[in-house]
Amino acid sequence: MVDHPDEFEKELRALDVPAAEVRHPVVYGPLGRSRPLALHEFGFAKDITSKPVKVALPGPYLLTRTMWLDCLTERPYNSREDLAKGVVRVLREELHFLLAAGVALVQFDEPVLTEVVFTGAKAQRSFMCGALSEKKSAGQELAFAAELLNEVVRDLPMLRLALHICRGNWTRDEHAVLSGDYRPLLGFLRQVRVGTLFLELCTPRAGETEVLRGLPEDRRIGVGVVNQKLDRVETVEEIAAKAGQAIQLFGKERVLLTPDCGFATFADNPVSSAKVAEEKLRQMAHARDRLRKRTFSRAEPA
Repeated sequence: MVDHPDEFEKELRALDVPAAEVRHPVVYGPLGRSRPLALHEFGFAKDITSKPVKVALPGPYLLTRTMWLDCLTERPYNSREDLAKGVVRVLREELHFLLAAGVALVQFDEPVLTEVVFTGAKAQRSFMCGALSEKKSAGQELAFAAELLNEVVRDLPMLRLALHICRGNWTRDEHAVLSGDYRPLLGFLRQVRVGTLFLELCTPRAGETEVLRGLPEDRRIGVGVVNQKLDRVETVEEIAAKAGQAIQLFGKERVLLTPDCGFATFADNPVSSAKVAEEKLRQMAHARDRLRKRTFSRAEPA
């Protein structure tokens, strides 16, 4: 399906992506949901913890961009918009099942949105889920993405809905992934009807957290405080400092601590080892406890 396979493979090598890792789905028939997509994962998690469980799903824009290929001569949908309707229907059905089963928070992943705003309509290729297909202008794509996500979550409680955005999580090479702050995405973030925004913020590539100061007060901010691409485990002091800055901006009621992204983009080729991931999460928990003690001590009367 690639016009110049040799050149394409050369581009992927430059982006630190083995050609074998490109797993691009193709739609051969109308989309439908014959069985749950992630309900079994929630069942497994619920069996081993009494804590609230978050389940992540690919976002509707990500799936639509990934599966719509102009080069296909035979396809079951006449347009990308028609395909998107099928994607929205499947995700909305899954979302209803997950919420009814007791999932505390359902997160939709839309990493490709940064590819939209940081590479332009006709710029160089970026290896991002869904970034191998054509796209329109950034404004048109963001409006389309907001429309799709808002339709998936329509009339559902915002407090149980979340969105994750990052700049790519397929490689440990920080120079191979996208850079830029959240300014181009602020309008989109204000528009989508989710209650929590899980944002990549630990890496310098994400810019300054202060850019997000004007987000609606009914949105919680999941602040990335560890970088899953680095083997070095951040100290409790570093994590607490990053979290403290966010608390100053948004208030402690709105701030959640999170890794920048997941630790295993590919199950068979994780970005971080299990040992490093566990240690980073442990340090996050220690930093959380330290911040709680600091908050309680300040609240005590003199």
